[in-house]
Amino acid sequence: MVAPELLLFPFLLIIIVYRNRTKIDEGDLEITRKYKYLVENVNVSKSWYAKYFVPVFLMRRLLLMALPVIFYQNFAFQIMFLTFFSMMYIIYYSGVRPTANTQQQYLIELNEVFIMAINYHMMLLSAFVPKAMHFGVGVSLVNVIMLLMMINFGVMGYNMGCRLVDKYVAYKIRKIWEEEI
Repeated sequence: MVAPELLLFPFLLIIIVYRNRTKIDEGDLEITRKYKYLVENVNVSKSWYAKYFVPVFLMRRLLLMALPVIFYQNFAFQIMFLTFFSMMYIIYYSGVRPTANTQQQYLIELNEVFIMAINYHMMLLSAFVPKAMHFGVGVSLVNVIMLLMMINFGVMGYNMGCRLVDKYVAYKIRKIWEEEI
């Protein structure tokens, strides 16, 4: 069974964010240093919901891990809850848009849409659909996962290339600067 302390951790983070909400809004350096991972890459000025992004994210992850364990005997409930919580997270994330980086927002939203497509494929691979369709659905599932991986690896490669170009340009500027002195 899932440890109760692990399930209480997101609620503890919600209490911490709630108690320090005004300091987080003001950008207090002490709070930012102390709770770095609660506010890092989160645009807290967008809305008050954005401050709760990390606890919501952790709660979703814990539920996605705990629900299959809790409903290990009932596959239908696993799929329903997985789909429900994925849909709720997409609604939350698309409405709040808590991250500061726009490219990261779009990539996360795209990944969540692909996760929903994978959830629907899992429904089709259950006992609700005749066995004759499982092979075609499985091929489609593999194609969806491969497309998702290609997109994510493409974005990772693009970001790495941009960082390398920035470092090279900074190196050249530093070299020119040193030659002039």
